[in-house]
Amino acid sequence: MRKLCQDLLVNYPSQQFVITTQHTLTQLAAATISDLTEQVTFLLQYLRDSRVQVKLSVLKDLKYLGEKGGHLWESEHIDVLIKSILQRNDWIIEEKMEIDNEQDTANSSPIDAEIDHATLDAINSVTSSSAILIFIRSGSMILYLSTNFSIKSHVMNFY
Repeated sequence: MRKLCQDLLVNYPSQQFVITTQHTLTQLAAATISDLTEQVTFLLQYLRDSRVQVKLSVLKDLKYLGEKGGHLWESEHIDVLIKSILQRNDWIIEEKMEIDNEQDTANSSPIDAEIDHATLDAINSVTSSSAILIFIRSGSMILYLSTNFSIKSHVMNFY
């Protein structure tokens, strides 16, 4: 079933079809738990999609999977979410993260702020699980702490 749905996404890339199929696969993964990690990895690939509604739907599904089985997430999953926020806001990511001090978060678009907020919700849904602890121990603590601090100010500027 899973493979068939993924194959259909390649042949029928319309926005509504993608959103519906991804959501269906998410519900199946959450119900059976067996494909949950694979579904998280699959959804994260769609964060590169240029369609805002697809991204928001993916983030909503990721949040749901975090609530249902955050303990099954891998540290790389959280790393991808955090990096997506930084890249979307044109912040410089290097081995030791630099934040472009000239970046004015108040000038970012409401759509970017909505996506950032949904991304933080997805990350937050996993924070009670062991995945976030592994992530912090894996050497990305600076990235996580810097992102947490920066995004709080970004979100505060949005509201």
